[in-house]
Amino acid sequence: MKTKEEATKAGKALKKKLGKQWKIRVWQNMGWHYCCYLGKGFISVYPSFDGDEFHCMLDLTMPFAGDCRWTKDAPYDKDPRKVVSATLRLANKRLSSEGELFQKILLGALPAIS
Repeated sequence: MKTKEEATKAGKALKKKLGKQWKIRVWQNMGWHYCCYLGKGFISVYPSFDGDEFHCMLDLTMPFAGDCRWTKDAPYDKDPRKVVSATLRLANKRLSSEGELFQKILLGALPAIS
């Protein structure tokens, strides 16, 4: 986006779709950008590059870190609420299966990979 005002306006529109508990983040990095996030920012919703759809990111280590495990497989959709739900379902599914694997490694049922 060309101006901070455009990004802020788009952020407010996204927040309206997501709900009151979401917060808006606007920043400049070779143009103006925006997202909406929950809590401290470990879950956030961003527009696609063309602005027609949204995607959800879950950061593992710190807010807005870009270390998202599920971003690659996370869906894009015109409805930001759908991408949040779909990304959380994907993360829950992966965590369940990875959690079982980690438990087996910790309990010695599988050899750890070094």
